[in-house]
Amino acid sequence: MTQGVAVKRRGPGYRLEDLSQILGVAAPVVPRQSAPAIWAGHRLHNEATAWLEHRQAVLRNDRSVGTNAERLVGWLRFLTTRNQTVHTATEADYRAYEARCRFPSPDDHPELTGVSSAWWRTTKSVIKQFHEWMAATYGAPLPFTIVDKRGRDGVLMRGIPDAGRLLQARPEALPLMPDAVDSILAAAARPTPSGQERGQRRRDVGLIQWLVGTGMRITPALHLTTFEVPPRSGGDFDWLHTPAAINKYGRAVRSAAFAARLEPARVYMAGDRRVTAQHGRHHDPRDPLRVVEADARTVTWSADGGLQVRRQWNDVDVGHRRRLVNADGSSPLLWLTQTGSPMSTRQAQHVVKDAVKHASATDSTVPRDAHPHSLRHTYATFMVVMWLRRDEALYPSGQHRIQFGLVDAVRHVQRELGHTDERTTHLYTGHVPELLGLDPDRIKGGRR
Repeated sequence: MTQGVAVKRRGPGYRLEDLSQILGVAAPVVPRQSAPAIWAGHRLHNEATAWLEHRQAVLRNDRSVGTNAERLVGWLRFLTTRNQTVHTATEADYRAYEARCRFPSPDDHPELTGVSSAWWRTTKSVIKQFHEWMAATYGAPLPFTIVDKRGRDGVLMRGIPDAGRLLQARPEALPLMPDAVDSILAAAARPTPSGQERGQRRRDVGLIQWLVGTGMRITPALHLTTFEVPPRSGGDFDWLHTPAAINKYGRAVRSAAFAARLEPARVYMAGDRRVTAQHGRHHDPRDPLRVVEADARTVTWSADGGLQVRRQWNDVDVGHRRRLVNADGSSPLLWLTQTGSPMSTRQAQHVVKDAVKHASATDSTVPRDAHPHSLRHTYATFMVVMWLRRDEALYPSGQHRIQFGLVDAVRHVQRELGHTDERTTHLYTGHVPELLGLDPDRIKGGRR
């Protein structure tokens, strides 16, 4: 097998009309072959192409088979770099590819981040199905171990166990320094090229500050409602509840949030968001759930049939939240587009990446590859510093301040982030020593 492994699409069937007129016979019909073919150099990769044709016959879905081909090609190319084939691949090859996919370099997969897992789950599934077909068809050994495991719904299934947490901190996954955060916020608040104020400036600043100030992942942050924004505590920290139904691993998390960094979100909610909700296009989801009553803990809605349902916010999942409609026709979700519809993950990512792009052009301390999850790592580092400083605002009133070190501080922050492994939190504490000497207001976001 040569180094050049590529997918080539097969064209539609065609009739040999000109030939039929010359020969005076009926034109033969070449059947349509929609399954893509995989070539290794100038040779057809027989095993991979045969499997794709098998998948096409089973799925009858060009898009799904095309995705299968794209993910499989990556695995085949990787094997060529290790002088291996699909018949000789070993578990060491598979684990090396897992590490490369879960923590890709910008040159390998510029569209991916080392902290996302959806891309890898799909890739792992494609590799598993291909090699299981290879084992059944050619008797080739599997380059991985298959074990029984239970999914989130409790169903028993057979799958490839991941190699635990691949604890490698990429530069763009490391936390940002306070000066870099300020530069990104300034870029989000920049005027238009003509000098006018950008329409969504307050929303963009509020969203970035929210991610830095709460440490929330972007999906739960985008699906939090205005009813769940914590009230002002009057101190340096507000206490935020992240509902289990929208949080990773289904865990409810109560965490300290930097109060000064939540304030821009409240300003946006009382100003630009209120105007958008009143004058923008009304939220019109399919099968709307109309909010009858809601507070910080519960919500009551009615569906088209008139039946009213009362739920705790902790149990309302993403799908139901995007279907909720207030009495005035607006969405109760906190972050809205200019037309009044809920922001998508892609839109929120663009807000952060656009601000990073402009900030990094003028400030060398801002990593060009910083992404929304970098803000979560920044929160983790900032909060470890606050615990190490034994900030009085983090302790309940009257509680004695406990003396502890870095490990204890990391465990506190681990619970607030919802990390399953404290070693993950430890990855982003490398800058703690240099932050300990800073004015704490630089970390908290300034005095309110």
